[in-house]
Amino acid sequence: MIFGQSCYCADNTPTKNCVECANGKCTHVLLEKDGQKVPHTKCLHACFECDENQKCLRCVQAHTLNKDTNTCHNACVHNIDCAQARGSFCNIPTRRCTPCPTGCIYCQSKDFCLICDKSNFVTTIAGICEPMCGNLETGQYCNDGKADTCGIYISSECKCGKAMNCSTCKEDGVSCATCLSGTSMDHYGICYKIIPHGLAQQQLIKTEIVESSGVQLGVGAAIGVIFTLVVLTGSVGAILYAILKKRNKAAVAVDTATN
Repeated sequence: MIFGQSCYCADNTPTKNCVECANGKCTHVLLEKDGQKVPHTKCLHACFECDENQKCLRCVQAHTLNKDTNTCHNACVHNIDCAQARGSFCNIPTRRCTPCPTGCIYCQSKDFCLICDKSNFVTTIAGICEPMCGNLETGQYCNDGKADTCGIYISSECKCGKAMNCSTCKEDGVSCATCLSGTSMDHYGICYKIIPHGLAQQQLIKTEIVESSGVQLGVGAAIGVIFTLVVLTGSVGAILYAILKKRNKAAVAVDTATN
């Protein structure tokens, strides 16, 4: 192959100067010649400087180097930056989207899982994915892999029909009487978490809770569910604003009295 020819790493899509592919991506490109200078490597995507084997030594801006694989990845600042990479969080020291603990779908850090894979695990209020119990009865919860009686201070959700985040059930056995620690009950009787991943993720989690609970909400009710989150998120800012405004008025009054 001469310079300028291409491999087809994907169907009907040539990759210029590529001589080797793997999993639909170019893994090795031809060396370029710059006049009479020594041939140098054409680096792969997002790499600013690399060696003759395409191992990246330095990445372009807004990317971070994975020293284990010598490849470049999009740099993250917050967990929301890793939202598209399901099962990962932003590792602040490395600025890389890092996989969550085993069995975790959404996590806040390597030590705290927000939602575990429900097919095999139970999410505890401590952010740990514990083995799921089989055949729980109404009014029971999974305590370290074993069925136990529900109560106010339990570590994972109580089985109350399809309702989520319950600590105890109502007499009907299909809705929450009280909520798990770290969750709140709205005026629809649904227990929900306020997730520190941004409002968008909170809404997604909330929608999942509503659908899994089997609650039939109309359009207005669904808007109310989201509005509840907006109010809760905005209330902190409103309180801070009121405090600052009050302090400013007090400062003006003191200044006027002095003059």
